[in-house]
Amino acid sequence: MLSPASRPYIAASVPVLREHGLTISRLFYQQLFEAHPELTELFNMGNQANGAQQQSLASAVFAYAANIDNAAALAPVLERIVQKHMAVGIAPACVI
Repeated sequence: MLSPASRPYIAASVPVLREHGLTISRLFYQQLFEAHPELTELFNMGNQANGAQQQSLASAVFAYAANIDNAAALAPVLERIVQKHMAVGIAPACVI
């Protein structure tokens, strides 16, 4: 759970995420797969190749930051993310 003190930092990240979110998510996935190549089995690598996964992550992180004080706006996006993760066997215990 986020502390109230972290909310201003998240809100302040919105302009950076708007401008650089896609670059950040591309780098994230590149480093993820370099460090854990076994994870390529869990991802649709076609979506990695065409940039759809990176765009999806960048959009979700931006939406979260931009709506940090509006949980109702985040519910549909979060539900879709949860369903996708559950479909490939990612459970809360898997997240560190």
